Amino acid sequence: MRRVTDIKYSKLSKWRICKKRFKVIDMFGNQINFTHKYKDTFKTMEGAVLTFLIYIALTVVAGLYI
Repeated sequence: MRRVTDIKYSKLSKWRICKKRFKVIDMFGNQINFTHKYKDTFKTMEGAVLTFLIYIALTVVAGLYI
């Protein structure tokens, strides 16, 4: 039997699905001149966490001043 090594065809765990969806909010993703896994930007978990914290901070500040 052949194993499927391409991540988009193999079954992902719930944690990997959650991480993949969370990385989408990364606004610090670097533009790369070639494609990495068929994507033009390389997004990381660190960038997604930083983006999430910035959104929270902006929401709190806006809530305090409105």
